[in-house]
Amino acid sequence: MVQQEIKKRIKGGRRYSGVGIFGSKIKCMECGSWYGAKVWHSTDKYKKIVYRCNYKYEDKKVCETPNLTEEEIKEIAVIEINKVLRNKKEIIETIENVISKIGDISNPNKKENQIRAGTKSYN
Repeated sequence: MVQQEIKKRIKGGRRYSGVGIFGSKIKCMECGSWYGAKVWHSTDKYKKIVYRCNYKYEDKKVCETPNLTEEEIKEIAVIEINKVLRNKKEIIETIENVISKIGDISNPNKKENQIRAGTKSYN
């Protein structure tokens, strides 16, 4: 189990970090790396935490993606969650439709065993 977590965190040569509430949850649109928390002005009254691409300055070409504050990320998250909630009825109907096509999902091992045994037909 620990080995699986290590593989997940180092997938693709890019490290995963659980530091910061949004660390490793936002991907850079240019290079595909994770955003991470960075502390600016750590020793003075202007101390601030920003999130930016972890590989922004690793290559000769600097990623042009913007730095984001935690407040900006929270605002964006609320907007996107509200979009999903506006379509809640449609999303629930789609999920129910998929479940009805799949059939009984109360015992996933039973379905897996049927698939392996070749006793389940899919039309």
